[in-house]
Amino acid sequence: MIKNSKKLITIVGGGNIGSSWALVFLLHGYRVSIYDKNYEVQSKSKKSIKRGLNLFTESNNLDSKKINNILSRINYFKDLKEALYDTKYVIEAINENLKDKINVFKDISQNVDKDIVIASSSSFIPISKISEKTINKCRCLNLHPGNPPYLLKFAEIVPSTYTSKKALDQTKSLLKSIKLHPIILKKEIDGFVFNRLQGALLKEAYSLINDDIVSASDIDLLVTNGLGLRWAVLGPFETIDLNTKGGIENHSKIMIPFYKGIFSKSKKSNFETKSIKKVIIERRKLLPLENLNKRISWRDKTIFKLINLLK
Repeated sequence: MIKNSKKLITIVGGGNIGSSWALVFLLHGYRVSIYDKNYEVQSKSKKSIKRGLNLFTESNNLDSKKINNILSRINYFKDLKEALYDTKYVIEAINENLKDKINVFKDISQNVDKDIVIASSSSFIPISKISEKTINKCRCLNLHPGNPPYLLKFAEIVPSTYTSKKALDQTKSLLKSIKLHPIILKKEIDGFVFNRLQGALLKEAYSLINDDIVSASDIDLLVTNGLGLRWAVLGPFETIDLNTKGGIENHSKIMIPFYKGIFSKSKKSNFETKSIKKVIIERRKLLPLENLNKRISWRDKTIFKLINLLK
């Protein structure tokens, strides 16, 4: 951790993702500057980071003195230029609005050295659009983390056609220094990989709700007690490779024609308003909005226990 103590990471946007990024870097010895004009967002960010640190008290042997030392390495700014002073890497984590991202990338590029990498945490907007007005576009890329990045140990690196090898290499090195596995996409694609996989499952789940086949809670149960248990230790390709005698080749012969048949029958959009409303109503009965933060805290603690169990 000492080797990173002089390196400053600037995060633009102090919301959920920005604060989660900050926590990851703080845990690995970096100094962090967070830029956000909104005082309330800054206040929530500070509380969020303190809560996050509590998850790591035992595994990282953190006492109150060490926690205070970690928190001393983060500073909040309402002035972008001040937040960017002496930074070694910039991560944008503002709202998913293309116009806002274009403007903030332009402003960042005018206030840092030309070689400083500027990464966007957008979940689906490609960097080629975001960096439209950025000075020296070759240092720009998408850096999409799992949520929360302090628990899900990967981030997608998505370059544009003009992203330099140097920017890619610096980003890969940075991720490895905070123990995140870099998932490098060979080219831009809408939604990247994580959200396309997640979206494919949600597409079919909403379709099953729309056709009144099963409840939303039973779909969640099937995933948490079935698919999710497998996927916690195996990816989808390794799962089917192990599930079928003769491996993935035999699986493809047996199951792919079946999959083609059932999915070719569906001509309509799976994201019907009716099915979305049904899921919203069911979810809010099970979990009122005012209890959402408690459930998020439970989620993080449970994932943390699972990660330690799988070590």
